[in-house]
Amino acid sequence: MSERTTRPPVGVFGAVLGLLARAALAVAGLVFFASALVAGLIATVVVLVWALLTGRRPTVVRFVSPRWRMDAARPAAHAPARGDVIDVDAREVASEPRRD
Repeated sequence: MSERTTRPPVGVFGAVLGLLARAALAVAGLVFFASALVAGLIATVVVLVWALLTGRRPTVVRFVSPRWRMDAARPAAHAPARGDVIDVDAREVASEPRRD
């Protein structure tokens, strides 16, 4: 004989309760998203105001993987060796006044 797992009948009360639980979770998710967005905007405004008051340009935080650092530490195949000298004929470029 095969055993069947049967669920108890949900009924109208269970359906309404499930709908309310889904709605509450959706609202909680939206509140979390909105609060994270507002926190990010406040942090951005605070950093920009601080930069304006101190006269310093805000620094950009770059998240770099350790693997990328190791790749960057290796010399490129096309880069000249450290002992090589590259000769360049330098010339001065006269600057013209800007026309606005």
